[in-house]
Amino acid sequence: MYSALKLQGKKLYELAREGISVEREARTITLSQLILKAYNAPKLSLDVTCSKGTYIRSLAQDIGFALGTCATVTMLRRIGVGHFTIEQSKTLDELATLDDFGLFQQLIPVDHPLQKAA
Repeated sequence: MYSALKLQGKKLYELAREGISVEREARTITLSQLILKAYNAPKLSLDVTCSKGTYIRSLAQDIGFALGTCATVTMLRRIGVGHFTIEQSKTLDELATLDDFGLFQQLIPVDHPLQKAA
């Protein structure tokens, strides 16, 4: 329910905030990797490589249900999408130290997302 998907022009998270719950259609997704990084009961840390349209909070709920309990997400960090990786990112503090030329050097060509992955 806490997604930006729309039902009759209204975002599901808006309905959820109003206390309204609606039936949602199941979606086909692909999990390429699901790695258990750490487990310190009752918390676990996962690395997930997934297809677009995957809602990690829903995945956490499903995992909890399969384990006979409940689950929630306490921290979510996207480390890559398409050609872009977390290693390419810069913090605001890092950008604040750059002059105009340095900032210009950080720009990614507008057609970069359209290129095929190597």
